Amino acid sequence: MEFFLSLPEKEEFERLIDFCSTNRLSIPIINMNDIENSIYISLSGLMEARKKAFKEMELFPAYQWAAVHNGAIFNRAISILHHDSDEKAQLIRVIKVIISQHNGRVKTKTSKATQKEKLKSHISNVALYFQRKEATISHVMSCLMAYLYPTANYLPSDFKKEINKTIKELEKARDSERKLTKYRNLFYLIDIPDDTLQEKINLYSAIRDNGIFPVQKVNDKHKVRMFIIALTQKYINDGKLSKEDSLYSFIDILKFNVQLLGLDCFPVNPMEEINIRKAINQELDRHTREKFIYLQYQSTNAKRTQKAPLALVVNQS
Repeated sequence: MEFFLSLPEKEEFERLIDFCSTNRLSIPIINMNDIENSIYISLSGLMEARKKAFKEMELFPAYQWAAVHNGAIFNRAISILHHDSDEKAQLIRVIKVIISQHNGRVKTKTSKATQKEKLKSHISNVALYFQRKEATISHVMSCLMAYLYPTANYLPSDFKKEINKTIKELEKARDSERKLTKYRNLFYLIDIPDDTLQEKINLYSAIRDNGIFPVQKVNDKHKVRMFIIALTQKYINDGKLSKEDSLYSFIDILKFNVQLLGLDCFPVNPMEEINIRKAINQELDRHTREKFIYLQYQSTNAKRTQKAPLALVVNQS
């Protein structure tokens, strides 16, 4: 096989990303008189489809560049999050769990139709679990494509300028809306004005003032830093990396980042490990701060919504 040694084009990354993102589970056909065999046929069919897909993947230029030309680095990085395991043994364990949960539903006299839908749903979730290696390859390729072929340059100075402009325009709209206050008692259902605009102003002000943007200063490591953020953000978003117990440890994600930064599309020694560690920690802190701001915003929204029926009662009386 002739290996693709130069950097793949953007379109070749996109082809591999789409290929890896395909769900290879066929629609499960459940025979309620032979449930165990039905589950086995569905999931073993998935395993065969995955084997075939990995063979096909070897023909993709982007995969050749990553897994062959950069094989020692790329494959080691993937193995940090996905250890080789006996998938047949895993499959048998999973089927036992699905059957056990199904038997629990039978005891509670759940309808046959609901039982079948639950089985299909469980099989679909298990299929995604078995395809998590493909999902990781897709994610890595997306981050590499964004690094090599950026479609946007996210700069803190631009963000600050644009969010300041947004806040000022919202303040103008809020002040204009407040002129309608004198008409408030003429309406039944609509609270004129409500606090929606002020809540948005509070939200954007908190984002601006609490350092929620990923980077505060730009230096010669900016592109590499944004790659680390993109790579790490998915695992924080999915709840697979946190400061508490999570699927992946901090060290797993640190090693994953360090390993991938050895690919030949990056400069030699793109960032010291201590700074990669710092970048991941800052992302975890940023997620915590953003979550706090978001929950405050949601809470205020909920309180305002709960007040609406009371306003209606007062107006009707």
